[in-house]
Amino acid sequence: RFGIATVYYLMAALYLWTIFSLTKLPSTGRSRHKTTSVWSDLRGGLAYLRLRPSLIALLGLALVRVLLAMSYRTLMPKFAKDELGFGASGLGLIMAAPAIGSLVSSLIVASLKDFRGKGKLLLGAGVAMGISLILFASGRNLFQILISLGIVGAAGNMCMVANQTLLQVNCEDQFRGRVMSIYMMMWGLTPLGTIPAGALADRLGVPPVIGLQGGLLTMTFMAILLFGPRVRKLE
Repeated sequence: RFGIATVYYLMAALYLWTIFSLTKLPSTGRSRHKTTSVWSDLRGGLAYLRLRPSLIALLGLALVRVLLAMSYRTLMPKFAKDELGFGASGLGLIMAAPAIGSLVSSLIVASLKDFRGKGKLLLGAGVAMGISLILFASGRNLFQILISLGIVGAAGNMCMVANQTLLQVNCEDQFRGRVMSIYMMMWGLTPLGTIPAGALADRLGVPPVIGLQGGLLTMTFMAILLFGPRVRKLE
C-alpha cells in the first residue's frame, strides 16, 4: 500500500529503537581476566573444543541447520510467486506462519524452565523441522503450507534454544564466550547453503530443493537421535 521503501524505512527505525533500548540496560561489570588477542582466544577455544566432542557435535548440528534449514526463507519470494501466484501481501502471509510458530514455541520452552532431556528435544525438534519442510514443499493447498511453515518455525526455534542452552551449560565458564563466538560465526556461513539452493531452484524449482534439504536434515538428526547417545543424553 505504501511501497517497498516505506517498509524498509520503518524497519530501520525499529532497529534504531532497539539499539537505543539496549543502551539503557544496566552494566553487568567487566571481567578481571587478563586481556588477550582475538586470535589467541580463538586458538584457545578451538583447543578446548578438541577435548569436548559433545560440544563439537552440538556445533556440527548447528552448522547442519544453517546449511539445510535456513535457505528456505531466501526462496520464499520465488515460491510465493511461482507456486502460489502471490504478491507482497501473500508473501507476508506465508512468512508470518513460521514467525507465529516460533513465538508459540518460545512461550512453551520458557514455561518448561530447567527441564531434563534437552538433548532429546534438540534432536526431536530437528527431525520435526526436516519433516515439516518436506510437507511444506509438497503442499498442495494454502492451509497445509501455513501449518507446515508454522511447525518449521516452532521446531526451528526449539532447536536453536536447546542448542544454545546445551552449549552454554556444558562449557566451562572461562571458555563459554569463545565457544559461543564460534557458534555465532557459523550463522555467517548461511550463504554456503543459500547460493547452491538458489542455483538449483532456478533449474528444478523451489519445492524439490526444499524437499531435498528437508530430507537431508531429517536423516542427519534422526541418525544422531538413534546412534548418537552422547548428544541424546545431554542435559
